[in-house]
Amino acid sequence: MNTPLTSTHRIELVDFLRGFALMAIILLHHLEHFNLFGHPKSTYEWLNILDACVYKGIFFLFAGKAYSIFSILFGLSFWIQYRNAQQRGHSYDLRFMWRMIVLMVIAFCHATFYNGDILMFYAVVGLLLPFLQKLKDRWLILIVVVCFLQPYDLYVAIESYLNPTQSFTINRWSVYANQWAKVAETPNIWDNMVANWKYGLLFDNLWQIENGRFFHLIIYYIIGMRLGKANSFEVNKTNNDFWKYLFLICLSLSVLSIAFIPEANALCTSKYFHHSYGIITEGLKKFFMTGVWISLLTLLWFRFKGMKWQRWFVPYGRMSLTNYISQSILGVFIYYPMGLGLYNKVGATISVVIALIVFVSQCLFSWWWLRRYKQGPIEYVWKKLTWIRI
Repeated sequence: MNTPLTSTHRIELVDFLRGFALMAIILLHHLEHFNLFGHPKSTYEWLNILDACVYKGIFFLFAGKAYSIFSILFGLSFWIQYRNAQQRGHSYDLRFMWRMIVLMVIAFCHATFYNGDILMFYAVVGLLLPFLQKLKDRWLILIVVVCFLQPYDLYVAIESYLNPTQSFTINRWSVYANQWAKVAETPNIWDNMVANWKYGLLFDNLWQIENGRFFHLIIYYIIGMRLGKANSFEVNKTNNDFWKYLFLICLSLSVLSIAFIPEANALCTSKYFHHSYGIITEGLKKFFMTGVWISLLTLLWFRFKGMKWQRWFVPYGRMSLTNYISQSILGVFIYYPMGLGLYNKVGATISVVIALIVFVSQCLFSWWWLRRYKQGPIEYVWKKLTWIRI
């Protein structure tokens, strides 16, 4: 019989996964220059080729997958907290919803500096978790299937395929993105903060919704809860076999989906079909790749019992909220005109070097901090506010 998910070894594995996912997110953010996109050409052709390879390679490996791993672990964390509250004889539903409201406040503060905040979206969708955990597995499976189909985009894809001249409203987020970009390219700090409140939050969250992430997030939350309920991260032979089979299945399906899912251009000329078809099919491809990553990383932990390079990520993952917010603020300073303004001066390769320097610095800080305190500073504030009397 599996033991509950409370062992130190299991917590370290989850922190390792969370730390690895956050490192990948940092690499992506630096390549995107924290949404202030700029891809300057070098006078050296070899560097331009290297930049293109680095950009495409990192996006292929991590784009949509690191976010998905983080989302699965969010659902897992909810389940652990919910189960622990049950074991103490407490109801956790209202407390968790309050916890999400606190996260919304933290997200709003974060969005003051960086318009690509994901925490607000996590918190809003997270309000569904107490209701989802009460459902039986057959209903959860049905919800996952429906979410995979992306109901609205499936409707648009079918309608535009049958009638290529029909039009739909898409990319509403771009209106706010353009308004935000006009201000972001100026050095005034206060104007940038106001633009983030006025346009940035709408730009970011509309982009999430219009690119299918609302349904994706529900899927990954459910998977995280189910993995927690099954104690799938406990080190034992049964789980080792489970992760092996999952790795092989997801790797096979990933290769097959990349090789055989037809391109939108080959099916229909409508740009609305391309948009919605892409959301459905790319979501499926990224889902399989996410399975490859999380199963591979888990198997590596099982096999080597947390080698030195793996443990490097553990304190980083324990302080993921602090590190996520601080890397955003630092990244905005590095790339935006109100800081060093490097967004139109450095290409992909140099951006990755900067990202790795930030990552290593945050790892060292996390090691230093956690030798003295039990939690990261923002994690501590979040916990204290979660359990405040209301």
